[in-house]
Amino acid sequence: MWRIAKVIKFVVFGVIAIGAFGALAMHLWNALIPEIFHGPVLTYWQTLGLLVLSHVFFRGGHFGGAHRWKHEMWQRKMKEKMDKMSPEEKEKFLSQWGEYGCGHGHRHKEKDLA
Repeated sequence: MWRIAKVIKFVVFGVIAIGAFGALAMHLWNALIPEIFHGPVLTYWQTLGLLVLSHVFFRGGHFGGAHRWKHEMWQRKMKEKMDKMSPEEKEKFLSQWGEYGCGHGHRHKEKDLA
């Protein structure tokens, strides 16, 4: 039963947060854009549509997983770099890398980078 209450709280908070963010964006737009650029005055629903559209344009429409995507890209770049190294360069790089780790509290093994 407490899980249902938690989900309901999450949904209610999400709706309130989206509503407040949309209202804030609408008021900012309407206070600045018509005066500075002689642009249109937007309604609340136009503002929400503009926010969704800008999210699709600038973030590719993804609402989560950005950290995972960056980590995968980093691993791919490191693998490409390691593939171009000679065995001696790899050994030297990995021995130096082992001293520093990756900065997230754990160390990568050679198999992760190779």
